[in-house]
This record gives sequence, C-alpha cells and structure tokens, in this order.
Amino acid sequence: MKYRVIILPVAKADIKAAAKWIRQNDSAENAKLWVNEISDAVASLDTFPARCALAAIDDVFEEEIRQLLYGKGRGVYRILFTIQDETVVVLRVLHSARDMNAEL
Repeated sequence: MKYRVIILPVAKADIKAAAKWIRQNDSAENAKLWVNEISDAVASLDTFPARCALAAIDDVFEEEIRQLLYGKGRGVYRILFTIQDETVVVLRVLHSARDMNAEL
C-alpha cells in the first residue's frame, strides 16, 4: 500500500533553513545534495511508514508522532510525522541536537 505524503509548510521551512545553513557553512553543492537526499528520505515514507520508531515526544500528543532519522554522525535530522489513515503528514524536520519539546 502506498501512502500519500504531505509536508507541512513549517517542515518545508525547516528544510530550507537547514539547506541555507549548509550552504553558508559548507558549500552550495553539499546543500543541494542534502536537499535531494532528505527529500528522498521523506518520499520513502510512502511505503510502510510504521517501520519508523515512535518519537520521544509521542506521549505528549494524542496522536502517534513517529520519526525517521536521516544523516550520519553530528548531521542527523529527525523527520517527525504522523500517519492519518492513508496519509503521512510530515510535521517538522529538525536537527537531532535541537530540543524537540521547544520546537513543537
């Protein structure tokens, strides 16, 4: 079964802000590569999104909040999402060092 994946505007803004940071602190090429790869990771949620673990903040909300981790080492990002029937809703894309409780 394929799920429809919707990315909320705030999650799109998260991706844009992270890409800007990478562009300013690394290179434009690496920023483009990162955007392509994280977009692929988000798109992968169309197949069996329940494979991803519940996020640490899941107990704060009525609905299940899951996370897909993307990246390596200090560059790990949390793709936070919910599953609503046949739709995956991407809520935020946050660097793993950020405090999720303060962000949501």
